[in-house]
Order: sequence, then C-alpha cells, then structure tokens
Amino acid sequence: MDWDGTERRGDYKKIDRLEEKINDLSVNMSAMNEKMSFLDRRINGSIDNIEKHIEHGRSWRISIIGVALMLILQILSFTYIYGQLNAQVRVNNTRLETLEEIHPRVVK
Repeated sequence: MDWDGTERRGDYKKIDRLEEKINDLSVNMSAMNEKMSFLDRRINGSIDNIEKHIEHGRSWRISIIGVALMLILQILSFTYIYGQLNAQVRVNNTRLETLEEIHPRVVK
C-alpha cells in the first residue's frame, strides 16, 4: 500500500473551525472567570460594608433612643411644671380675691 497523496483523515477546514470554537470557548471562559472574581470581590465587599454599617449603627441607634427618651421626659416634666404653675396661680388668685374683698380698690 503506497500513499497516493490524498488525505484520508478528514477535512482540515473542520479541524480549523473546531480549533476556532475551542479558542472562542477559552476566551469566553477567561471572561467568565474575570466576571466571577469581580462579582466575588463585590459581594464580599458589600457584605463587609453591611457588617460595618450594622456595627457602627449601634451607637447612633442608642443616640436616637436616648433622644426619644429625653424628649418624653421633657414633655412629662413640662406637663408637671405646668400643672404646678396652674395650681399656684389658682392659690394666688384666691388670696388676691380675699385681699380685694377686705380692701376694695376704687376703679375709675
């Protein structure tokens, strides 16, 4: 059996197309790996930011609760002092009416 010069293994064009597809697949895989690593860094960075936000959020939450409690205490104190003021005004008005009955003023 001598070789007559014809290629019997198949068409080289099919092999070239297959090599192109393998190269395209390799490029796509590289791009996907880059995107995955970027996404991984982004997700982990976001989780770290959320943890920092929660960690730092305790102080301002405590501040807000403190301000709310102080506001409630301020309102209760104001109502108590206002009630005491009204009671004293009532007492003073009664004393003034008594004094005016004893010593009437001349109204012109």
